Amino acid sequence: MRRRWWFGLLVLLGVAGTVLAALGAWQRGLLLGPRLERESDLFVSFTTDLRHTLGRRDLPPELDGYRRLVIALARWPAGRRQVEDLAGRTDGVGYQACLVLARSRHAREQATAADWYLRALELRDDPGVREELARLLEECGQPAQAVEHWKHLLPARVAVEALLRLEPDWCRVAEWLNDRGWAQPALEILREHGESEARARAPVAREWGRALLTLGDARAALPWLARYLAEFPDDGATLAVYARALEKSGKLEAAAEAYGRLGPAGARGLGRVLERLGRRQEAARAYLESPEAEARWRGACLLEELGRPLEALAVYRSLAGEKGLLRDDAALRGYVLSRNRGDTREAGRFRVAISPGLAWCAGLEVEHPLPYPPVPDPAPPPAAAAVRALEGLGRRGVPLAQVEVEVLARHGGPTGRLAVAEWYAGRGNVTMAAERAMSVLPDLPAPAAYRLAYPRPYPDLVGEVSAAFGVDPFLVWAVMREESHFAAWAVSPAGACGLMQLMPATAEGAARALGMKITREDLFRPEVNLRLGTWYLARTIASCGGDIPRALAAYNGGLGNVRRWAASPVFRGREGFPTAISFSETREYVARVAGSYLVYRHLYGDGGSADGTGEPSGGGVAAPQQAVVIHDRLHPALLRQVAEAGLQGRLHQQVLPGGGEQAGVVVGEHLHQVGHGPGLRQQILNKVKQVRHPLTVGFDGEQGIPRIAGGAVAGDHPRVLPLRGPHRRPLQGGQMPGHVGVVGDAVLVQHPAGKEEVPREQHAPGGGHTQLGRAVAG
Repeated sequence: MRRRWWFGLLVLLGVAGTVLAALGAWQRGLLLGPRLERESDLFVSFTTDLRHTLGRRDLPPELDGYRRLVIALARWPAGRRQVEDLAGRTDGVGYQACLVLARSRHAREQATAADWYLRALELRDDPGVREELARLLEECGQPAQAVEHWKHLLPARVAVEALLRLEPDWCRVAEWLNDRGWAQPALEILREHGESEARARAPVAREWGRALLTLGDARAALPWLARYLAEFPDDGATLAVYARALEKSGKLEAAAEAYGRLGPAGARGLGRVLERLGRRQEAARAYLESPEAEARWRGACLLEELGRPLEALAVYRSLAGEKGLLRDDAALRGYVLSRNRGDTREAGRFRVAISPGLAWCAGLEVEHPLPYPPVPDPAPPPAAAAVRALEGLGRRGVPLAQVEVEVLARHGGPTGRLAVAEWYAGRGNVTMAAERAMSVLPDLPAPAAYRLAYPRPYPDLVGEVSAAFGVDPFLVWAVMREESHFAAWAVSPAGACGLMQLMPATAEGAARALGMKITREDLFRPEVNLRLGTWYLARTIASCGGDIPRALAAYNGGLGNVRRWAASPVFRGREGFPTAISFSETREYVARVAGSYLVYRHLYGDGGSADGTGEPSGGGVAAPQQAVVIHDRLHPALLRQVAEAGLQGRLHQQVLPGGGEQAGVVVGEHLHQVGHGPGLRQQILNKVKQVRHPLTVGFDGEQGIPRIAGGAVAGDHPRVLPLRGPHRRPLQGGQMPGHVGVVGDAVLVQHPAGKEEVPREQHAPGGGHTQLGRAVAG
């Protein structure tokens, strides 16, 4: 009897355990349904991970699509129809459902797996998924289709090996690599088969020459390209490569002949070579025959230099009506020429097409610096809630959230891309947030998009170095934005490194001037890169007499080129300087940085707020607590400008140290709150930029009182301002009126009417500088 009782108890416990296990499995959504022996290991592994991550009864409502996917997987293969329905969605659920169907052996047997892979790649272009598709196509006997997908994965070694396996002619693989700019692996394939093969086969010689030219060895490329053209003289694409190699090798006459054989397709190269040969009339004609906007732009500039403004105006008029980077450049020249002719109506039409950044560089008034009129912030898309819910699942949910974000960025429209930018910003990825927001602005210029597209990373570092070297922090952020998109690890094709894209040689020179020892790896450290870059930017501003557009051109294109461009007889002066920049990259760079600088000032500085409303931004620098303007004999226009600049406070009669009655203007700000010094000092600097007089800024006193001295009184003479206290910033000067020099602990202000100069050897070595003259103020 007792044994029967124990046996019954054991049976009861076993049944209860089975029921509880089944109930737990049901609660977690882990019932596997029919056996999966006929499915691939990849399918089993993938779906098991999904079930472990999502198979919970407590999934939030935002993840209802994922819940339905798990339920369908639990009934697999009976749930296949439900998975196919989910695969039609354009979100992370749809992507995962496509992969389930693609990785199923049953789908592969029906020869539909490739279609599901393609659908998944439309939602999210994942290299691993594309490799799966390429291998599947090979297995299914479709090598041509497999080759196309392997080509997408170049220059990965696995893709090169697969293409060499599938393509009988290995030279084609080198050609595909060259087409995509991967010259080094292309040359490795070519060398593996020997130079004798290149001499015997013209196509091999062509690819050898193309690779060498891409790698910068134009002279070595010439004989290989000539070998190919000897057999195929009518190949225009290769003739263009050959002409470029001749030009880079300095064989200009031969290059001109080669470009000439190409007709309009070679007109830009022909114009460039003829210009280098000094044949400017012929160069202008060649440029204007090109279908490329950049060539016609250069032709119009030459026409102006040749004294043919009406012909140039016709070209500018055409370019200003086209879309592209040169639209506002052409509009600026059209505006200048039309205004000079007295045609105010046409000048007005040109004026509206000039971008704010370029207009500011040219000294024109900019009323609305934002590139697009702001619109209200949109409501976040539903997928954004799904991303947050997936992250709430813990470590396993993060990869699914990342997939959801990438699908949203690709198919969510402007609202989805803005949500993605906010997601990246929330994780501290300023670079990705800014890039996503930049793509949103043309379609959705919402305040949130502006804040993300124009962020202020490293605020403490930027505040420190900008104060140390006298550079507006907004300008530092603008340079960072255009140089590296705030990526501390960025490296340009030319080898420029870090946030402010410093060339190693430039960085070494800056480090020596600052008494620092650095390695190349140090350039990827924000604290080092920002210090060196801001010092170098300050140095270029000083070298350009405080003219920020020219300083930006020097930062990108070199000071020697800036001096050459500034000496242009036709495009002399601030209005003409942007056109004088002959490097298209530098010209666009200057306009972009200037545009960003204006937006930063508008969003966070005096111009308005981060929501574009014109109201003070809560996230900007603090407003002055007690601004004081000192002296009773200031020029009335200067007093009005100071007032318009927002320097509210009492007017006092006071004499500067050693100043007498003819002292200039001092704007003082007592810093009562510890830790707010750099921000408040910069607030003062930003405000007085609107004052159109030569200004000099120093910091005096134990509390860091900014002092701005200006020559606003007729007959002014240089004055010496002592700089004392822990906030002293030495000001390094030049020899032009309005500049300053440092003598010990004093600053000598050189006003326009003054004749004194500070000897060069008395300048503080490696000191900072601030020169807010007319060009800077403009």
